[in-house]
Amino acid sequence: MGKPRNKSKSNNSNGGDIRVKKSTQRWDSLPDTNEAFVEYYKNQQKIAKTEEEWNQIFTSFRTDLPTTFRVTGGKKNATQLNKIIEDTYVPFLSNLRINNELVPPPQKISWYPNGMAWEFRAPKQLIRKSAELKKFQNFLVYETEAGNLSRQEAVSMIPPLLLDVQSHHYVIFFVIFLSKQISSNQIQERLLRCTKAKQLLQFLSLVDELTRQQYLNLRIPRQRIASRDRSFDTLSNSKAQMTQDSFLILLEMIESHPVFQNRSRNQQAPAAHQLLVALAHFGLSGNGGAGAMLSEVFNVSEGSIDNFTNRCMQAILNLEDRYVTWPTKEERAAMRYLLPEDDIFRDCVGFEDGTIIPLTSAPTKNKEDYWMQKMLYGVNSLLVCDRNKRIIYSFHGWCGSAHDQQVYKHSRLYTHPELFFSPGEFLLADSAYTASNTVVPAFKRTGGLPLPKSKQDFNYQLSSRRVAIEQCISILKNQWQSLKSSRLLLCGATSAARLNVWLRVCVILHNFLRGQSASNWIPFETGLPEEEPSLEDDEENLEHCTLRDTVFARFCARNNP
Repeated sequence: MGKPRNKSKSNNSNGGDIRVKKSTQRWDSLPDTNEAFVEYYKNQQKIAKTEEEWNQIFTSFRTDLPTTFRVTGGKKNATQLNKIIEDTYVPFLSNLRINNELVPPPQKISWYPNGMAWEFRAPKQLIRKSAELKKFQNFLVYETEAGNLSRQEAVSMIPPLLLDVQSHHYVIFFVIFLSKQISSNQIQERLLRCTKAKQLLQFLSLVDELTRQQYLNLRIPRQRIASRDRSFDTLSNSKAQMTQDSFLILLEMIESHPVFQNRSRNQQAPAAHQLLVALAHFGLSGNGGAGAMLSEVFNVSEGSIDNFTNRCMQAILNLEDRYVTWPTKEERAAMRYLLPEDDIFRDCVGFEDGTIIPLTSAPTKNKEDYWMQKMLYGVNSLLVCDRNKRIIYSFHGWCGSAHDQQVYKHSRLYTHPELFFSPGEFLLADSAYTASNTVVPAFKRTGGLPLPKSKQDFNYQLSSRRVAIEQCISILKNQWQSLKSSRLLLCGATSAARLNVWLRVCVILHNFLRGQSASNWIPFETGLPEEEPSLEDDEENLEHCTLRDTVFARFCARNNP
């Protein structure tokens, strides 16, 4: 029988696991003086002669080292990257005050050739935790992972410069290269810049000879993300499905969530990295969104792709009450006053429609319920949006064969309308829905006969408003293309719940981005074509056509005074 998991171990003398409690004392609260340390240095000869010189030495010892880094000189984009630091981040960090203290911007190290080395005199703890420096810190991390920057202490940059490396100094290079010192990269850059083509071939042949003598089998390194020419800007724009500014705002809202904190000795990846992987997972469909493809791009295992995505979904789901909300009674009244008094749809709260999320694989249980007339497996979701194409209500979890009206009848909009509507308020829908006191659908043709001219005109006016939900669904699926073809396999209640959470998170991200930028959609000038009624449509109950008849009577009175 296996051992039970997730049980606390006893902390006693009977073989229990004794865990040492980690110290919570901050580094900046530790003492910075030590009498033994001072005595040791003063016993050394020829270091300082006067007490003033000793004070200068110990003051220097107590001063925090600046954050130093250098641009990798062997890269093609080294000059361009150095220019970005000088023209973008130096002005951005100028006149920056944190805790009423002026933080100096990054400065070039004067003695380093070509101005390719920088120092930033701000404590490292401040760089990691300050919101103002978050953008600069992310820039340093991602450019370092891409190999464009090297986080190196200034003192370690000096020896390679004093060695005066030349093209014939092979022995010096190999000794340092095999010892894996950071400064060996600096020597290699200088060596390759001054090496001629013939000497470079000799150098490569020596490397190949050493490799064959050191290893029994041929080593074929796997290409990783750090070896590719990718920066944080490129990754965030191409994989995060949003601008860098929106990415940083979203990151700031979720990075403090407990799901990103653990008590294990193996620390999690940075929250920014996990969020970038999750957003790429949401925004890609087909083979591009497969775990194997994402693991190649982000240099993590396939299991980590799912772990990162699940953590980010849990953190983003906490924002649902903030971004997916039904308008209050006061907000609905304010929306009504934005329209002319003679507008027949003045009491419209929003627009509803169902949308299908196709599945790439058939569910393992009751797969026939997910099979649709469109010859694919899928799930059905109900969405309601406002005039700004912001989703104000969503209802998920239904199989693809369920009719839109059936899904609506099981939603709280139908079972508890008093929580969502005031008297006279309604939603606009297509002809697949049944008319009721809260839903005004388009008129449907009966018996294949054409509609009267007045009802055709009414449907045209209704569809020109209801097109907002069609555009909203298009924006949602084009932004988060995993909704066009979900790769999640439904094999039980857990996987079905994960798919529902996935859909809810995509809705939250849709509304988040709608709030970050204004809509670029051009107002729709023509109505949607009249839809054919579904074979599964329920017969309309004439008792519930009162509200639509009232709106239609208003329409006829306005057009035929």
